[in-house]
Amino acid sequence: MRVFADRFLLDGANDADNFIDIISVNMRSHFETADWETIMEGVDDMRYGPILCSFMGEHTPKLCYEEIVEFSLLKLRCEDKLEDYNLEPKLINMNLVLFKDAVRHICRIHRRTLSSQRGMHNDEFH
Repeated sequence: MRVFADRFLLDGANDADNFIDIISVNMRSHFETADWETIMEGVDDMRYGPILCSFMGEHTPKLCYEEIVEFSLLKLRCEDKLEDYNLEPKLINMNLVLFKDAVRHICRIHRRTLSSQRGMHNDEFH
């Protein structure tokens, strides 16, 4: 999910649904695993999959992703970072509402862009 589905668009092509179908078929044939729903049990949105990020801990190694089980802690971490940003002099304040999809998008942006070699280095987000 982290490698492929981060790149999907939410459009009429239903890339995410097709991806889940392909993964389900391969899990059953190669790993004898029941299905996608069984693997994603406990995840609040099976289509999106687990929320993965590398910026929850103060000293989390770069590109060391962890699954977020408690969404409220992730939201609090993002709100703290937003507050830190807004306290910086000479920066324009961002008054953002961090609803669930926005926080997921922040995690996706961080994985795909900010943590990349030419993106804003991972350490700057900490």
